Amino acid sequence: MKVVLVKFHDPTTFGSWETMDYIDCSEPRLALACGFLIEDNDKLVKVCLLLGQDKAVGSNWITIPAGCIVSVDELKEVDWGEV
Repeated sequence: MKVVLVKFHDPTTFGSWETMDYIDCSEPRLALACGFLIEDNDKLVKVCLLLGQDKAVGSNWITIPAGCIVSVDELKEVDWGEV
């Protein structure tokens, strides 16, 4: 299983009243996600922070639309036999 670092543009939602000057300057944040690569295809990248050794359960994941991805870099290949 691969451990990856994903750089992506995180769409941002603002929930307060602001001036148009402030709204015009808003943009998605550049963000990083690091974890176990669960899925990587032409539609999305899915990364899970916590993964059970049997790989049947996971927790704290993010699903990132492919259009938001800047890069996916492999950090390490985990051999579950050594864990």
